Amino acid sequence: MRLVVSPGQPLFTPADRAFLRAVRRLAFANPFLAERVDAERAALASDFLEVDPARSLGTRDENGARIEALLGALLGGARGRLAAGAGADDEDWALYRDGCLHFLRSAHEARFQQLIDGLVANPALLYRAFLAEYDRLLRFPRSPQGSPEPERVFACGFQIQRAKSHIVSTLIGASRPAAALRAAVWQAIFTCDLRDYLAAPDGCMDDISVLVTGPTGTGKELVARAIGLSGYIESDPETGRFVAAYDQQLGSVNLAALPASLIESELFGHERGSFTGAVKDHRGWLASCERGGTLFLDEIGELDPAIQAKLLRVLETRVFQRLGDLTAQRFAGRIVSATHRDLAAQIAAGTFRHDLYQRLCACSIRTPSLREQLDDAPDERRRLVRFIAGKVRARKAEALTDQVESWIDSNLPPDYAWPGNVRQLWQCVREIFVSGSYRPLDLRGSAEGEDDDPVRSLREGTLTESEAMDRYITIVHARTGGDMAESARVLGVHRHTVARRIDHALLARLKGWATRRKGRPAKRR
Repeated sequence: MRLVVSPGQPLFTPADRAFLRAVRRLAFANPFLAERVDAERAALASDFLEVDPARSLGTRDENGARIEALLGALLGGARGRLAAGAGADDEDWALYRDGCLHFLRSAHEARFQQLIDGLVANPALLYRAFLAEYDRLLRFPRSPQGSPEPERVFACGFQIQRAKSHIVSTLIGASRPAAALRAAVWQAIFTCDLRDYLAAPDGCMDDISVLVTGPTGTGKELVARAIGLSGYIESDPETGRFVAAYDQQLGSVNLAALPASLIESELFGHERGSFTGAVKDHRGWLASCERGGTLFLDEIGELDPAIQAKLLRVLETRVFQRLGDLTAQRFAGRIVSATHRDLAAQIAAGTFRHDLYQRLCACSIRTPSLREQLDDAPDERRRLVRFIAGKVRARKAEALTDQVESWIDSNLPPDYAWPGNVRQLWQCVREIFVSGSYRPLDLRGSAEGEDDDPVRSLREGTLTESEAMDRYITIVHARTGGDMAESARVLGVHRHTVARRIDHALLARLKGWATRRKGRPAKRR
């Protein structure tokens, strides 16, 4: 395509083209990686305000505001020249179009955020303003064709802002590990190339399952929430209304909180009378997760092998059946799963299917421990405490932050491991707010130097009910010398339950700990 009306009046100067090429890079960059900062630096040159790219929070700053102002002025002038008959070759038109699309998303960012925050109930009001700006920039006499439809641009702009908002508001921290986590979550939503994602058909990510791993208390559920609330939702071309509410797009099932006998029914649904107690039809989570939705399966390592096989079939064929029903149904959503377990050890032990693991981790994200974040950025602790204090005591958050920081500095060693991670830090802030102090049970360690005690977190009370049960079962199994039948007898459960819930990484640590204890001299009496 070449639209040459007035060769003597070029659409852009060489400097304009260099600026727009940098804006194009910015438009498709991961906002949580250094590539975003590099693109802003290229666009602004000497006017760029330096930031630390490794600790980028992905939010719009003064650099973004400057680029938006410059881009708006440049596009307005180019639009006038195009309408007046200026020449535009393929590259100039592509630069103009991509610049317009980025400007539309950027200029309406605050309005999209109002929609997310519930400050605007009717998206049609925002769409009318958006459509007027779209028509001004991309629909006028002599405007070349080929731009995406306005409702698609509007829906993508809303999705991008939702992703930024949920990632920034929940995955906090300025350390490099925290920044890397935010960048990984963005890629799980949009892939590593936003341009490819925007050009792909709707729902292109539904078949890309995400597996979130990491120590307990590091925010795996927050990662799943950020992904699940950031899916693409179509908008009506006439009104701009969305076909679904974004906050209804995420379903969550804690597999560890359900008896094995109920998990299959909760996931797949059942027909009335299909088993004792099935007094009415039940739709199930797979059927409830519609197109564009996400189903979060927490503690995927708890899944019974028989149900693992059925879930594998769903991931491979997108088809499932309710209990007692021969009719095939289609799963239209996306699976995000999480576990604190060592799935490699479970695969080696034969309690978790390797082929299911391969299907679950098309995209894999690991949440960093609190200790990793503090080792990278020692000032990170105060930032995290300040954030938590704001949630606990919004009116006097700074005073509570000072109180917590003073207590930690006076009572915990500088290299304290924080075995409960951010969840433990939350508990620390809450306890100091209530009682003025916080005392982990192993505050000073033990007289025998047992700081590596594998059951420390049980004593500290930082585990969930499911995690505590896993540890207890593992401890009992270790004490029986690895006898599965004896462990089941002591615990009063089926041996399959023991096999399913053993934490193999902890089991290895327990064996090593017991060996070290045997080698110690006896205590004097």
